[in-house]
This record gives sequence, C-alpha cells and structure tokens, in this order.
Amino acid sequence: MNAPAVSFRPLTATEYDVYIDATTTMYAGEIAIAAELTGEEALALARKQIGGILTEGLATPGHDFLRVVDAEGEDAGTLWLGPRKEDPLPEPTLYIYDIVVDPDRRGQGLGTAVLAWVEEEARRRDLLGISLSVVAHNEGAIRLYTRLGYEPLQQGKGGMSMCKRLRPERGQEADPGA
Repeated sequence: MNAPAVSFRPLTATEYDVYIDATTTMYAGEIAIAAELTGEEALALARKQIGGILTEGLATPGHDFLRVVDAEGEDAGTLWLGPRKEDPLPEPTLYIYDIVVDPDRRGQGLGTAVLAWVEEEARRRDLLGISLSVVAHNEGAIRLYTRLGYEPLQQGKGGMSMCKRLRPERGQEADPGA
C-alpha cells in the first residue's frame, strides 16, 4: 500500500491552546505511570517540562506545530517538531515531540506519510537524522518506527528513545578514494 498524500498547515493560536492542553494532560498520564506519581504531581511536572521547552508558547523559535491534512483537504492529525536540548546523538536531529493521527484515521497509512515528510524535512535541514521518544505500551507506534528504520537509542522505565540516521556523522563520511 502506498502512503497517502499529506500536506501540512500551521496550527492557529486557538488550535495550539487546545492541542497543548490535551498534550500536557496525556503526557501527565504517562509520567504518572512511569514515575509512580499522583495525577496532580504528574500534571504539575508535565506543565513544568513543557513550559520549559515552549518558553514562548506557539512562537517558540525552532518549534513547528502542524496540522496534518489529507489529500481531500481534511484535518487528520497533528505534528510537533523542534530541537531537543539534550539530543542523545553527537549532532542535532529533528526531534518529533508528538505525532498524532486522529483515531478515526488510523490504519490508513497517514503515520507513514507524515514520517516520510519529516524525513524529507530533516534532509532539507541537513540534520543527522530524526529522533523521538515513545512510551513502551504504544506497540503499534514502535512497530511502525522499527519498520521505517528507527532504532532504539535509550530505554527507560516507561519507554524508549529512537532514532533514524539519515547520513553519517560529520567527519565519519566514507573516503571515496579508499
């Protein structure tokens, strides 16, 4: 099955507010499980961590909040990309903070199409690769990332970091004369 065509548009300020509230709540649930915190403690930690990343909200430099749009022009998901302060690789990658395909649109190849676009974007920016974190119980996402060439980097209590390298590290390129 070929991946469907997708395009992207920036989130509006109102969409961003709704998205970031939902994302913070979801992230707090993951923190509560992984760190064995109360819901209130986890929500406070999630707000602190996300606030530390998005110091200027929607206008935070280097962060892109995009709505995934299908070939018919219908909204189908959301994508948050940006730099990561503590990238586990020796060179910067394009970090996927969040990728969400709307529940009624899953299983249609949209996630694959979005990740193909992210790969093109990382190449356009001449980055080493793409990195992301995924919770351990999201087995479908882990299978998708693995199928698309992402490899585990670090494994933690509740999930793992994964990366897809798109080029050799600087200074590690093969010698064409060898």
